[in-house]
Amino acid sequence: MSGGGPTNPVNPSAASAPNPYSPPAAPIDAGGLGVAEERGFKSALPLANVIAGVMALFVLAEVLVAANAIVGIGVMQPVVAGETLSDVQLAAINHRTSLLNVLLRVLWVPAIVAYCLFMPRANRNARAFGSRMSNTPGWAAGWFFVPIVYLWKPYYAMKEIWQGSEPDPTVHPFDAPVSSLLPLWWWMYLAFLFSRQLFSAANREELEPSAYLAMSWLRLVICVITIVAAFLAAAVVRRLALRQEERQRRHPAGSPLPAAPIGGAAP
Repeated sequence: MSGGGPTNPVNPSAASAPNPYSPPAAPIDAGGLGVAEERGFKSALPLANVIAGVMALFVLAEVLVAANAIVGIGVMQPVVAGETLSDVQLAAINHRTSLLNVLLRVLWVPAIVAYCLFMPRANRNARAFGSRMSNTPGWAAGWFFVPIVYLWKPYYAMKEIWQGSEPDPTVHPFDAPVSSLLPLWWWMYLAFLFSRQLFSAANREELEPSAYLAMSWLRLVICVITIVAAFLAAAVVRRLALRQEERQRRHPAGSPLPAAPIGGAAP
């Protein structure tokens, strides 16, 4: 018998139970808005390339729409002046317009899907770099579909991902510069949305030749807006994806963040 007295048997399940008074295993501020688990870096460049490819198809489709509008203007100008339009010419214009509208609707599907995949992935990458995000990966894409707030929330979701993907790990995300490409992209996107809504609202009924002529000119303006917006949308996602690739190359996700540089020694 030991002189130190009897020892209490240890319950294995009690020994393995977590101590409720122990400090948390992960920092409380590691995630944002309830995101408890961060994922590692996964390149967003393939999705960015898909978006760029779809935007290129959009540009091609809009060029065809512009050509069709120019043909329509050439046909309708003599009609407004008093000449008659044959049924064959009218049927040809309507047939081309219907086909082009179907093409644009079809292109919307991969564009929406690719953007809805790109935004969460880019958001997770920024988190993996150690940057705090105020938007969850899901809401980074979800804001595009919420009425009213879709006018500004997606821009700020993109902006914080951009800042959180700063290639220099010693720069705090809040201090990271934002490219002028981002606000330009967003203003053109809003111009694209509003011009489309205006055109759809004005083009619901059968149009007189003079009204058709005016709508054709409006459609040409919308084509220019759409082409510029498509180029900017492709440029933003490509630049952001390459920015994250550079950050991953210089300081891989999960690596300890370096200490911020000290401005100067105390006197």
